[in-house]
Amino acid sequence: MQHALEPVLEFIGQATLADLDQVEAAIVPRRRAVLRAWRAGLSGGEAVMIVDTSPVVFQGLTGTVVSQAPGKKASYLIRLDTRSTDLLRHGGGTRVYVPPGVREHQTTVPLGCLIPYQP
Repeated sequence: MQHALEPVLEFIGQATLADLDQVEAAIVPRRRAVLRAWRAGLSGGEAVMIVDTSPVVFQGLTGTVVSQAPGKKASYLIRLDTRSTDLLRHGGGTRVYVPPGVREHQTTVPLGCLIPYQP
């Protein structure tokens, strides 16, 4: 049985610019709907990536959801993985301090700045 995505990818590979405009117009609302459903069911232990956030030093960092942030309805406590903690330690400048020896830094992130991540 052929995977359903293969014909779509084949179509995209041969598509005109007008075809791609239509595909993009269909993808944007679908992506929003999928993320909205995913965010509605977000729970502890899920792997996430931080996007569209300020300060920019958090952009692209990855980690695991710990819990909903206490007292913050639309924010979650995220435990950054070791790689992301090291990146933040060395690239965070003066805005974010990660003490030496800390392997998994925790931070609070707005729900709208989290997407699923496949480690």
